[in-house]
Order: sequence, then C-alpha cells, then structure tokens
Amino acid sequence: MAPAAITSVYPIQITTSFLPDTTHGIPYNASFTAIGGVPPYLWTILSGALPPGLSMDSNGNISGTPTTPGEYFFTVQVVDTIGNTAAVNVGVSL
Repeated sequence: MAPAAITSVYPIQITTSFLPDTTHGIPYNASFTAIGGVPPYLWTILSGALPPGLSMDSNGNISGTPTTPGEYFFTVQVVDTIGNTAAVNVGVSL
C-alpha cells in the first residue's frame, strides 16, 4: 500500500498586505505572516530588492538599519512544506 499524501485543506495565503515605512539610519523590524497550507513556511524575495541595510530571513522577518533613502518595491514568496506557494508585491519608503 502506498503512503498517503499530505494535502492542504486550505491554500496558503499571505496575510501581510503592506510594510510600515521606515526612516534612514533607524533600526527596522517587520515580519510577513501567512495562514493555511502546511507549516513550516519558507520565505524568499522573488524580485526587486529591500532597501540597502535591510535583509529578510527564511522566516519572513525583515531587520536591519536602512542606509539609502528612496522607494523600494519587491515581490515576496512563501512556500509551505508540500510546495503550495503564494506571493505578494510590497513596497517600503524611507
């Protein structure tokens, strides 16, 4: 008998629709969140870029001290354990 496949009752959905703006030279912390799918989740930046001085870890946490004022736009993707994906376009100003 073949092992049963894990399936998600709920599709994965990113619940963070925007990030707070930041100020150049001031430490910044923000996080992406998701619901559904099969945790744990893996977060990545698909396109665009965070402001210089900020980075995002695989848990969707953004931190650092931004160094260059401007408008920054990027696309973030989340993948769950069984490969369900969701993405969101976001921007941050400083």
